[in-house]
Amino acid sequence: PCFQGLVGNIKANQSSWLAFLDHAEPESAIPGGWRQPDDSAGTSNQILQEALIIKALRPDRLVLVCQRLVENVLGAGFLDLPAFNLAYVVEKDSKASSPIMMVSVPGFDPSGKVTELAQTQGKALTSAAMGSKEGFTIADKAIASCSKSGTWVLLKNVHLAIKWLSELEKKLYSMNPQQNFRLFLTMEFNPRIPANLIRLSRVHVFEPPSGVKASLQRSFTQVLTQEKSDRQPVERCRLHFLLGFLHAVVLERLRYFPVGWSKKYEFSDADQVCGRDVIDSWLDSVTNEGKLSNVSPDKIPWDAIQAILSEAIYGGRVDNEFDHAILKAFIKHLFCEESFNSNFCLNMGQDAEFRLQSPEGRKREQFSAWIDALDAKGNPAWVGLPVHAEQMLRINRANHTLSRWLTLQGSASVVPKAGKAGGSKRGSLTGSNPLDALGTKVKQMLESLPVTLPLMERSTESLKDPLWRCYDREMGVGKSLLEKVRADLDHLKGACEGSVKATNEIRALIQDLNTDAVPKQWKKYAVADITVTEWLADFNLRLQQLQQLQCAESLQRFTLWMGGLFFPEAFLTASRQAVAQMKQVSLEELLLVVEVGANEPDKESFIIKGLHMEGAAWDVSGSAGKLSMTEELTVAIPQTCLRWVKNDSDEYKRTLGFLRVPVYLNTCRSGLVSAFNLRAPNDVPPAVWQQRSVCLTLWTKS
Repeated sequence: PCFQGLVGNIKANQSSWLAFLDHAEPESAIPGGWRQPDDSAGTSNQILQEALIIKALRPDRLVLVCQRLVENVLGAGFLDLPAFNLAYVVEKDSKASSPIMMVSVPGFDPSGKVTELAQTQGKALTSAAMGSKEGFTIADKAIASCSKSGTWVLLKNVHLAIKWLSELEKKLYSMNPQQNFRLFLTMEFNPRIPANLIRLSRVHVFEPPSGVKASLQRSFTQVLTQEKSDRQPVERCRLHFLLGFLHAVVLERLRYFPVGWSKKYEFSDADQVCGRDVIDSWLDSVTNEGKLSNVSPDKIPWDAIQAILSEAIYGGRVDNEFDHAILKAFIKHLFCEESFNSNFCLNMGQDAEFRLQSPEGRKREQFSAWIDALDAKGNPAWVGLPVHAEQMLRINRANHTLSRWLTLQGSASVVPKAGKAGGSKRGSLTGSNPLDALGTKVKQMLESLPVTLPLMERSTESLKDPLWRCYDREMGVGKSLLEKVRADLDHLKGACEGSVKATNEIRALIQDLNTDAVPKQWKKYAVADITVTEWLADFNLRLQQLQQLQCAESLQRFTLWMGGLFFPEAFLTASRQAVAQMKQVSLEELLLVVEVGANEPDKESFIIKGLHMEGAAWDVSGSAGKLSMTEELTVAIPQTCLRWVKNDSDEYKRTLGFLRVPVYLNTCRSGLVSAFNLRAPNDVPPAVWQQRSVCLTLWTKS
């Protein structure tokens, strides 16, 4: 009811709302006049209403509004964390029988804080790395000994020893340690850590400061120290700086997952240490073990350094061919003879405004000064990504925050029975059945789904058609899943009405629907991280396409929403088999040619729709379309023609110089379906498109 006047207000004040959409801080510029005159909502409810508007129209700013809501309810400064003081934690905020658990993200090791404090206070510290039998033995002996003597024990990477942690929990309850004893446990996030051990411990979470500047400062403090970098030849320092920048880029792109990298690779400081040692080794080999004060850049073995960094040290962690191409593009650009030129740019951005000029210097202190002068906020263009990637990051963070809030609500989030607007007494929770509202929701879900999905007619001729077999399998999967979804919803409807006894399965279903999560038993095909409401709407669209396929005159000429198939990879295989069957050639002889913008298929081609592009747009001007720069997060591209042609044909050979663009199942980039060769402008290097993580997605949340 509080939003009854919102749509009319937007229509009547379009200029104000358009200005709001383009505002840098829209949460402070929401147009007024849409609230009801008798709306007596308090400040917290008004902020919640504004948060819902921001979620719908500018989701990238939602976290900021949520922070304002939390501070309004729980008090200003509630979200401000005090600076971490390990000495205070040890002395005042912990006891001998409670471990100090230090949880960190991959690649960041907080154990140095413990070692440093032990040295400062003169405490005896016994440390062990977990994950092996030797580590378990050392840890058990250290705990038994130090708990009696009152000294400290540091156990590193205990997330690698989940079973041992369960035994540790029992030991802690039976121990009677000396009061000065302290047990430090360092680990990465792991859901299998025993819950009772977490309750028993003092837990502190560590995340390294984000941004290129913070990463470079950390590298120059911990890895690229003065004694390592300020050695002959003087070119060593610049090479170390380039390694530090590469490491910063690699880590910073992890923040932009899944655009920066398609997977959360576990890059760490160990990679940088290995890279530094490799660079030093090759540099010493051409300078007589560092006895020469200078070396000409053209004498440095760039190919060897590039190969080891891209194929072994950093590249050894990367298992996606397109992520590997991104990594190689950065390494090839940074580690080259031109990096010693005065006008060398560290990034390859096309916009001069966001180019990062390499510092001039020969000493470590000169590079450190340049790093200190960098903007702490940084820019996605520094790591090769489009400028709008920051907006995408904020949207993902907002969605993650909302999903966590829903999870925290759990079963308590059942919506109470709706009463009349305006604070009617009937709106009271007293005597209302909390499942009534859920029952209404379930009825709407059932009404939105078809009752059944008929299968395709089977014949001897149809069984010979690869396309028919592909679509028949799709319909079988769709029919089976539809029956499962409807059966679950029918049981849940009965439970809400009181005619069916609630089982554990029904309780789990209630929990999922209350938190808007997709039930596990419905996830029969790969799907992005979406709510159950969005999943049902998408599932319905998939079923509608299957119904249309049954009525299609020609399966080959049907304009297909490829992302709407349960298994789109099977369609590519089936279409290839169909053409091979028609041409009487082997599958290996056929390769794919892609033409964006084609509308009419011939007997050897297939038209697909619903493709979206990230990191670029499609320029339809001119005789042939091509990639173009864009600041949009996602761009829909025209219908696309897929044609299987012989590998020695001129049609295929013309595409060999095109850019190879990955095609992912959805925006999560977890399922690589194929790769299309697409025309790119000649004046933009391929590495620029690779670093922008240009890709096509078959399915995108509308």
